[in-house]
Amino acid sequence: MSRQAKVLNVCVIGDGAVGKSSVVYRLMGHVPKQRHDPTIEDSYVKQEVINGEVVNIRYMDTSGQDEYWPLVDVSLQAADVVLVVCDVERDNTIGKAESRVRKVANMFEENWPLMVLVANKSDKEPAADAQTRLSDIARDLDIPIVWTSAATGDGINDLKERICSATPSTLAENSRRCCILL
Repeated sequence: MSRQAKVLNVCVIGDGAVGKSSVVYRLMGHVPKQRHDPTIEDSYVKQEVINGEVVNIRYMDTSGQDEYWPLVDVSLQAADVVLVVCDVERDNTIGKAESRVRKVANMFEENWPLMVLVANKSDKEPAADAQTRLSDIARDLDIPIVWTSAATGDGINDLKERICSATPSTLAENSRRCCILL
């Protein structure tokens, strides 16, 4: 009798055009597209071996537009890991990332999924005080921050390690959080 692989659901959220899809492409082992094509919702699965166990990591790439938040909300309900992505060049996306982290924390109240603040486009010139603001947010909300560049691949391995720290041994086989859609 073969054991079914465990699933680790990773929900990727953030403002529009911060590089969510590009980060996911890098995590999947691909080079991101050169042009921006807005996402409504996409899902990708990559099989990994984590601590000797086969795990299907499902990346749920969500829309950055507020009108699609109900779809994002459904993806969040299934999440074991939430990546909150911002663009270090654009100051307004840093503030939105903070509000999204707080929104997710309020959704779950207790038993948060692992949340990681992803400071993307680190190969570019950051907005004034971006590093200080992001470090303060991560410290205040007690979540890790990973600096990445989806364009160059910098920081992607660090991000993958953070994702894999949500060890599959802590996930019940085929158990999922449940939400009721009315």
